[in-house]
Amino acid sequence: MPVISTNEWLTHMLKDPRSFEEKLAVYFSEFSSKEMIHLLISHGMFRIGGEPKEQIEAFVKKDLWKKINPHFKKLQRLWNGPDIPVLLFPSDSRNRQIQREFNGKSGVAFSDKLFLFVRENVEEAELFAVLTHEYHHICRLKAMRKKEEELTLLDTLVMEGLAEHAVKEQVGEAYLAPWTKYYSRERAMQYWEKYIYPNRHIKKEERTHDELLYGMRWYPKMVGYNTGYHLVTSYTKSNRLPSAKLMHISSQEIAANSGFKR
Repeated sequence: MPVISTNEWLTHMLKDPRSFEEKLAVYFSEFSSKEMIHLLISHGMFRIGGEPKEQIEAFVKKDLWKKINPHFKKLQRLWNGPDIPVLLFPSDSRNRQIQREFNGKSGVAFSDKLFLFVRENVEEAELFAVLTHEYHHICRLKAMRKKEEELTLLDTLVMEGLAEHAVKEQVGEAYLAPWTKYYSRERAMQYWEKYIYPNRHIKKEERTHDELLYGMRWYPKMVGYNTGYHLVTSYTKSNRLPSAKLMHISSQEIAANSGFKR
């Protein structure tokens, strides 16, 4: 399945905002229109009517869709991944965290579709990096044969770490997410022992899962993401495997052979 021509959606939206929601609803039969839009905005999508017309037009003129497709097909072959729709939209210019900390790019992966949100002046390699990260999630879930609601905190941490390892492999170390550098390996090991390991079995539905993943409340910022990256990096130092092989290794095995204390 090729990358969806959402450039046409954006052009039509400028004349008829409701047409955008109608097209999007085809991919979200399980949600109401409000739930669907809220979910995507919470992950970084632009707000309908909230971006200047000139900015949307500039985004469309960049013609990023043709650039994504070859890279997506390459990843699909490399990882034997599912053929899913990829939908590209501008990121939310009002979301300070995404614009400042993530250089204006974000995304969200579902088992059957993938959304990418980027600023209009995104570098091609940055676009490939966010595509690689998010598509890796979909392929990892397929390899694990687990439903998303069955994932533990350890599963999530390892998934994020593996996705960034894939970015380093496919795009380059320069395009790793900023949170990979928030803390050193030594500090990550301390956080692992203090916060992560005792809670490694909690499920996504539990509040503490996201608090540790993102570093909410009193936890260090993005502590789960950063620890997951160092965990995977430590494992790959002694197990030099490509992303296609790492995809099928269990979270428990990666943690047990990472050198992190248990």
